[in-house]
Amino acid sequence: MKKTLYPIFLALVAFVAISCDNEPLEGEFGDLDAAQNNSSNFTATINGETFVADAAAASITDDFISISGGKLDGEGISIIIQGNAEGDYVLTSEVGVGSYFAAGNSNGYVTNGEDESDNIVITNINSDLLTISGTFSYTALREVTAEDGSVEVLTVEITGGSFTNIPYTVL
Repeated sequence: MKKTLYPIFLALVAFVAISCDNEPLEGEFGDLDAAQNNSSNFTATINGETFVADAAAASITDDFISISGGKLDGEGISIIIQGNAEGDYVLTSEVGVGSYFAAGNSNGYVTNGEDESDNIVITNINSDLLTISGTFSYTALREVTAEDGSVEVLTVEITGGSFTNIPYTVL
């Protein structure tokens, strides 16, 4: 199942990169005046350092929720889960994946789908304002091959993650 989520993750990254063009707005947008009065934030602690996203976005389909937050320098966090409702989701290979990208590094860290403590809790989906809120924490891994051919597994601990009133689009 992990191999199934990897293409979805790559598609999300491609979607985010491509969606930066100026295009006409389509879809449901909720009450934009009320949404502007709700402050949104996306924060976490990454290996003991505070992460505060400069921008965050989410999308919900019939089958998936994706949430991401990023900084202007390229550092970012992204989570994709199979589901579309409030609840507690363990990031197993059948349910979802969490990732982290360090600033200036295109080789991301990804959850391994085996750690039962990797989770995201969707606490609120406001269908009137089209916002989503919740918490998350997980350990993400990245394999690095040294010049001698040995493989080292690097980890990043993401704890205390929260997102509040992040606008979402319905896809």
